[in-house]
Amino acid sequence: MAERWHLNGFNMSEVIVIRDGPDPQGRRYLDGRHQISIARCDTVEQARELCDQHNSEIVSGSAVGKSVERNDG
Repeated sequence: MAERWHLNGFNMSEVIVIRDGPDPQGRRYLDGRHQISIARCDTVEQARELCDQHNSEIVSGSAVGKSVERNDG
């Protein structure tokens, strides 16, 4: 199932996915989850549009089965 995308609270032009448990390096939020960077946009508006587009595809069913890979760039 496709995962919901979010804006990073510290860098609002970065799009992230939040997953349960720590990341491979052991980093995590206080509640135990971790984030994976999907994209870094030039503006907050571009990041918001990217999130909105992806998340609306989830609702419509066209994003089902899409996988997310880490963006270390």
